[in-house]
Amino acid sequence: MADPGFALQKIGAAMQSQRCSSSFPVVRIFLIVTAFALLSAWAISIQVEAQTAAGAGQGQFPMGDVSVALPAPPGQGMVELGSGRGFFDPAVPDSNRLMAAFVLEKDVATLHTGTMQVLTPYALVETLRAAETSSVSANDFKDLVDSVTKQIGAVLDSSFKESEDQFKNRMKAMNLNTQVSFGKPAALGTFFLKTDAYAFGMMAPVTAHGTTTNMVVGTILLRVRSHIVFAYFYSAYKDDQTPAQVRAASEKWTDAILAANQ
Repeated sequence: MADPGFALQKIGAAMQSQRCSSSFPVVRIFLIVTAFALLSAWAISIQVEAQTAAGAGQGQFPMGDVSVALPAPPGQGMVELGSGRGFFDPAVPDSNRLMAAFVLEKDVATLHTGTMQVLTPYALVETLRAAETSSVSANDFKDLVDSVTKQIGAVLDSSFKESEDQFKNRMKAMNLNTQVSFGKPAALGTFFLKTDAYAFGMMAPVTAHGTTTNMVVGTILLRVRSHIVFAYFYSAYKDDQTPAQVRAASEKWTDAILAANQ
């Protein structure tokens, strides 16, 4: 399989030249980022410092040559962590930059205690470093979505294994706990498709310290102010309604982000 960093460079170059070929393995980067955060949900609490502070939940976030509005997921009781979003640094591979991190307001005070084994629900917004300043047309975005939808099935399993290896190496380098693993992921299919947004769902069992939780994630590709961002909404599986709830929450959040940037 192609190196994800090399693939990322190709994507950035393609966006810069206003060409997004369906041959670019965009979905591998998408999945790698998703897996990083799935795994990190179990491990990152051990390195949080007491400086965690919640932000206003909606504001302007710099991205390349623009600023974008990123409201909190509607109706979830979430806030953006502001200066405390470094809590999620282990969840973000080097290819990406974390723009915003949202957690339940009631969880903010406990983030620095180191007692939480899994944080759910939560939501992240990231950008590709190599493409952060790239302007993407509506046609480019359509091509990008076409590429993602064609590749999901073919690379899902291998990308998650690659993600697990990268995650463990990253955690080891940071001297953090690496007793985390996940089982075979299940694709939940397309959640929704809009003019400037596409989302699909995944579920994977994540095991830490002998305890396993099925995590459901809505993975969203967005075109905001002619730039590409990734958004992720995570929740622990409770019953058969959880995937539908994640899909609904992801769509409401997407609509809010798009509306805030009109």
